[in-house]
Amino acid sequence: MKRPTIRDVAQEAHVSIATVSRALGNADYPMNEVLRERVRATAAELGYHPNLAAQLLRRDDSRDVGLIIPNISNPFYLQALCGINAVVSERDYIFVLCNTERDAAREQEYLRQLYQRRSLGAIISSVDTSPDTINQYVEKGMKIVLLDQQIHGAKCPVISFDSRGSGTLAANYLLKLGHRQIAFATTPLSRWTRQEIYLGYQEALAGAGVSPEKDYLFVADPSNDSYGNDIELTAGAMVAAQFIESRCDATAIICINDMVAFGVIQTLINNNIRVPEDVSVIGFDDIPFAGVYSPALTTVRYPSEQTGRLAAMMLMDSISSNKGLDTLEMQLTPQLVVRRTTRER
Repeated sequence: MKRPTIRDVAQEAHVSIATVSRALGNADYPMNEVLRERVRATAAELGYHPNLAAQLLRRDDSRDVGLIIPNISNPFYLQALCGINAVVSERDYIFVLCNTERDAAREQEYLRQLYQRRSLGAIISSVDTSPDTINQYVEKGMKIVLLDQQIHGAKCPVISFDSRGSGTLAANYLLKLGHRQIAFATTPLSRWTRQEIYLGYQEALAGAGVSPEKDYLFVADPSNDSYGNDIELTAGAMVAAQFIESRCDATAIICINDMVAFGVIQTLINNNIRVPEDVSVIGFDDIPFAGVYSPALTTVRYPSEQTGRLAAMMLMDSISSNKGLDTLEMQLTPQLVVRRTTRER
């Protein structure tokens, strides 16, 4: 069946198209209530629903805010999303979820589309290392908050963690357990958080008089096309395979996040390497699955839902006050959660 149009409603109700528009879309417009109800009843009978896209084009703005993330399958972002949604829905806004799949060009395209939709702002976990695109939209009046990533020169606030401190925290814990050969497993060190965690790891080792070995750095970069949404699990499996093939003598592995750690642990166990009896493993994030995984994962907890809430509150307050956002930085403190994948050397 053909979808009913506003013209169909006007013809059936014997009124003008303008009258239908006012009756359905402008509750404050002065109109005879009997006429208003007749138009609404006619629209309901025909099954007519206003075209949202057309309405947005006629308005000066929308109720949309964007959330741009690199990987929807990572539970860290799902937790942050829950925090963002709790705040946004309370303020009667709608967030538009954009998954870039780690592609900077796609991130730039999503920003362009959000701006064209007259979206009021965006929370972005950016994979773009240049501030140019973000600054372009900030200067056009779009409110932007960076989530868990820093981009030098970006004219917007950042909600992140003490990533370098968390790398130091993880490495110091393993050193305290007596480990001296500590490997580092990661996806490419292209993002600010990964670089900072790695620097924290190096600083902790150096502080203990241990020279970080280049042979202890394992990096994997699975392609999206080959592995779909299992990128980080696959990366963990790949680095564990490198670890085994190289006959690395490390007694502990720091993994860049929990999903990579799961891939590492499963591959080690499948190759008869016990965790933690042979190799201790530690992750980052403390996603919900970490506590029920077998063996339960020792990890550094990032309060992802709280971070999402703070980012959304900052964005909502800026939108409601119509003031620009300061280029401030808010860092949350990570916490070590000791479970069963680590032990004394």
